[in-house]
Amino acid sequence: AQINGVPAEDHLGRQVREALPFLEVDAIEAALRHVLTSGEPIIDQHSVGRTPADPDNDHAWSASYYRLEGPGGRVLGVAIVLVDVTDRHRARQRLALIADGSARIGTTLDVEQTARELADVAVPELADVAAVDILDSILNDRHPTATGAGRALFRALAVKAAYPTEAVRAADPAGHLASYGAERLATQCVRTGRPILIPHVGERDLARIARDAEAAAILARAGVHSYLLTPLVARGEVLGTLGLTRARNPLPFDNDDLLLAGELADRAAVCIDNARLYQDARNTAVTLQRSLLPDLPPQQAGLATAPAALPARPPPRTR
Repeated sequence: AQINGVPAEDHLGRQVREALPFLEVDAIEAALRHVLTSGEPIIDQHSVGRTPADPDNDHAWSASYYRLEGPGGRVLGVAIVLVDVTDRHRARQRLALIADGSARIGTTLDVEQTARELADVAVPELADVAAVDILDSILNDRHPTATGAGRALFRALAVKAAYPTEAVRAADPAGHLASYGAERLATQCVRTGRPILIPHVGERDLARIARDAEAAAILARAGVHSYLLTPLVARGEVLGTLGLTRARNPLPFDNDDLLLAGELADRAAVCIDNARLYQDARNTAVTLQRSLLPDLPPQQAGLATAPAALPARPPPRTR
């Protein structure tokens, strides 16, 4: 009765399939038959489902089965001990997502590809829509910078949706460059280096999330009800943001989601910074190589010249 919110008397005289249809009934009935015929207990069998008492949330249970025997070994039935392990189940899911992110984020030394990988990992397990934006200055300079009057210049790198939704239109498309004022949440996030969690989004929140009034109206029509924004921080520098929204997913973001998003963002930020440093080093090497090339000599009939700079090789070892 505590599991599904149905009165205890409504369970009496019913089969498992009738009383608990939201569970993995086939597996439960198979376990009951096995224990009843063999006498061997089954310990810690997991089931996941949604109950009538809480239809919007997945719950997990651990079931252990024991055969009941009377005097002389007469079989009476099967006893089931059912324990709610939802918190443990969710913790395992989060650990699995972090492990997945470690494997899938940062496969190349390419900033845009890394941003797409971050969005791919976050959707749909964590959010319905994910957007990755970066301070434009890091693509051109060594250190992130901001424009005047408390504004921040962002370049959109990736947008990913779990399903076709109008909310994608409210996000800046990949490659788009936008300057946002101090009142916008993205600007506050990169200036403070702190995440922003809005479990229940209101009309005023949409105005600070969206780029303009039209985009705010789009988010409202799409049913966006929860928002999470976490900074991309690497080596003490804020590089950009990871923005997450939920619309079809009825659950609001919570502190556990905030920690999980932060773990993924930290992983991606280091990879983005590595890609940036690699590109800086490569550009420096190319510039140096070009500076070593001599000026082209005067053209002469029947003779073609082409200067080149080759890296030096260490002399051969002598014994």
